[in-house]
Amino acid sequence: MKISSTFYVFVLLTMLLTFSPPFVTLAQQNLLAEAVVDAERDAPKYADSGHWFLMGCIFQNDPAKVDESISLPPTRLLGKSPEYVRLYAATYGEKVKKIRTNSIRVGMAAFCISSCAGFAMIMSADEF
Repeated sequence: MKISSTFYVFVLLTMLLTFSPPFVTLAQQNLLAEAVVDAERDAPKYADSGHWFLMGCIFQNDPAKVDESISLPPTRLLGKSPEYVRLYAATYGEKVKKIRTNSIRVGMAAFCISSCAGFAMIMSADEF
């Protein structure tokens, strides 16, 4: 069976189109979009908002100190490209910081409200 030269032309064109820069950049953009989506999905799981709520309630922590303890989940980054890791880390850190800061603020507000309610109850008890 003889293969015609037209077949070779089609094979060559297919290879050129497959490995051309637009397809490669499209694949990279999909990878980077996947990193952002993964980081946004993982942030609420690992943010430990209950711990930071209690820190706000009990210790009245400063929300600016949230940056100190953000650590990435290492199993999510195994075998990933450096661009993926960089974008994942930036997005993950930003989302975790936002979640923890909001948890501290809600905890501080809950402490203030409960303190005011307790003070009001004590003051109203003295009237009787």
